[in-house]
Amino acid sequence: MANPSRNRILALIIWCGAIAVGASQITGTEPAPKEQSATANADLANGKAVYTKSCQKCHAVDGKGNPSIARMQKVTLRPLGSPEILAKSDAELIKQSTQGIGKMKPVQLSDKDAQDVVAYVRTFKEQK
Repeated sequence: MANPSRNRILALIIWCGAIAVGASQITGTEPAPKEQSATANADLANGKAVYTKSCQKCHAVDGKGNPSIARMQKVTLRPLGSPEILAKSDAELIKQSTQGIGKMKPVQLSDKDAQDVVAYVRTFKEQK
Protein backbone atom coordinates (compact mmCIF):
# COMPACT_ATOMS: atom_id res chain seq x y z
CA MET A 1 0.00 0.00 0.00
CA ALA A 2 1.33 3.45 -0.91
CA ASN A 3 2.38 5.92 1.76
CA PRO A 4 -0.27 8.73 1.82
CA SER A 5 2.28 11.36 2.91
CA ARG A 6 4.63 10.45 0.10
CA ASN A 7 1.75 10.53 -2.38
CA ARG A 8 0.78 14.04 -1.23
CA ILE A 9 4.37 15.24 -1.53
CA LEU A 10 4.67 13.76 -5.02
CA ALA A 11 1.36 15.34 -6.06
CA LEU A 12 2.54 18.72 -4.76
CA ILE A 13 5.82 18.44 -6.68
CA ILE A 14 3.97 17.54 -9.89
CA TRP A 15 1.47 20.36 -9.37
CA CYS A 16 4.25 22.95 -8.80
CA GLY A 17 6.04 21.72 -11.92
CA ALA A 18 2.87 22.06 -13.97
CA ILE A 19 2.40 25.63 -12.75
CA ALA A 20 6.02 26.49 -13.62
CA VAL A 21 5.64 25.02 -17.11
CA GLY A 22 2.35 26.86 -17.63
CA ALA A 23 3.89 30.14 -16.48
CA SER A 24 6.85 29.73 -18.82
CA GLN A 25 4.49 29.08 -21.75
CA ILE A 26 2.47 32.19 -20.96
CA THR A 27 5.51 34.45 -20.61
CA GLY A 28 7.61 32.67 -23.23
CA THR A 29 10.48 32.25 -20.78
CA GLU A 30 11.95 29.28 -19.06
CA PRO A 31 11.78 29.23 -15.28
CA ALA A 32 15.04 30.29 -13.66
CA PRO A 33 17.06 27.34 -12.41
CA LYS A 34 16.47 26.93 -8.72
CA GLU A 35 19.40 26.61 -6.36
CA GLN A 36 19.58 22.98 -5.34
CA SER A 37 18.53 22.35 -1.77
CA ALA A 38 20.89 20.58 0.60
CA THR A 39 18.10 18.04 1.09
CA ALA A 40 17.24 17.55 -2.60
CA ASN A 41 18.46 13.94 -2.59
CA ALA A 42 17.29 13.18 0.94
CA ASP A 43 16.09 9.79 2.12
CA LEU A 44 12.85 10.45 4.04
CA ALA A 45 12.76 6.94 5.51
CA ASN A 46 16.25 7.44 6.94
CA GLY A 47 15.26 10.95 8.08
CA LYS A 48 12.32 9.52 10.00
CA ALA A 49 14.49 6.80 11.56
CA VAL A 50 17.15 9.31 12.64
CA TYR A 51 14.47 11.73 13.91
CA THR A 52 12.89 8.91 15.93
CA LYS A 53 16.24 7.98 17.47
CA SER A 54 17.77 11.43 17.99
CA CYS A 55 14.99 14.06 18.08
CA GLN A 56 11.65 12.52 19.02
CA LYS A 57 12.31 12.38 22.78
CA CYS A 58 12.20 16.19 23.00
CA HIS A 59 10.31 17.18 19.84
CA ALA A 60 7.63 14.42 19.95
CA VAL A 61 6.41 12.15 17.15
CA ASP A 62 4.57 14.99 15.40
CA GLY A 63 7.24 17.66 15.97
CA LYS A 64 5.00 19.70 18.28
CA GLY A 65 7.29 19.25 21.28
CA ASN A 66 7.24 17.14 24.42
CA PRO A 67 5.47 19.22 27.12
CA SER A 68 7.27 17.53 30.01
CA ILE A 69 10.69 18.26 28.47
CA ALA A 70 9.62 21.86 27.85
CA ARG A 71 8.52 22.25 31.50
CA MET A 72 11.70 20.63 32.79
CA GLN A 73 13.91 22.88 30.63
CA LYS A 74 11.65 25.92 31.26
CA VAL A 75 11.39 26.59 27.54
CA THR A 76 8.70 26.81 24.90
CA LEU A 77 9.30 24.28 22.15
CA ARG A 78 8.15 25.75 18.86
CA PRO A 79 6.36 23.22 16.64
CA LEU A 80 8.74 22.03 13.93
CA GLY A 81 5.89 22.31 11.42
CA SER A 82 5.33 26.00 12.14
CA PRO A 83 5.83 28.49 9.30
CA GLU A 84 8.59 30.15 11.36
CA ILE A 85 10.64 26.93 11.47
CA LEU A 86 9.85 25.77 7.93
CA ALA A 87 10.88 29.18 6.52
CA LYS A 88 14.47 28.59 7.65
CA SER A 89 16.98 27.40 5.09
CA ASP A 90 18.16 23.79 5.07
CA ALA A 91 21.63 24.97 6.06
CA GLU A 92 20.25 26.91 9.03
CA LEU A 93 18.19 23.95 10.27
CA ILE A 94 21.17 21.60 9.87
CA LYS A 95 23.41 24.02 11.79
CA GLN A 96 20.89 24.43 14.61
CA SER A 97 20.42 20.66 14.84
CA THR A 98 24.10 19.76 14.86
CA GLN A 99 25.36 22.71 16.93
CA GLY A 100 22.36 23.26 19.19
CA ILE A 101 20.36 26.42 19.82
CA GLY A 102 19.28 27.92 23.12
CA LYS A 103 19.07 25.08 25.66
CA MET A 104 19.04 22.46 22.91
CA LYS A 105 22.23 20.45 22.97
CA PRO A 106 24.04 19.61 19.72
CA VAL A 107 23.04 16.35 18.07
CA GLN A 108 25.84 14.28 16.57
CA LEU A 109 24.73 13.52 13.02
CA SER A 110 26.54 12.72 9.80
CA ASP A 111 26.01 15.23 6.98
CA LYS A 112 23.71 12.74 5.20
CA ASP A 113 21.66 12.04 8.36
CA ALA A 114 21.33 15.78 9.06
CA GLN A 115 20.07 16.40 5.50
CA ASP A 116 17.63 13.50 5.79
CA VAL A 117 16.27 14.73 9.13
CA VAL A 118 15.73 18.25 7.77
CA ALA A 119 13.90 16.81 4.77
CA TYR A 120 11.74 14.73 7.12
CA VAL A 121 11.01 17.74 9.36
CA ARG A 122 9.89 19.66 6.27
CA THR A 123 7.06 17.10 5.92
CA PHE A 124 5.55 18.40 9.19
CA LYS A 125 2.79 20.92 8.73
CA GLU A 126 1.11 22.80 11.54
CA GLN A 127 -2.56 21.81 11.61
CA LYS A 128 -4.97 24.72 11.93
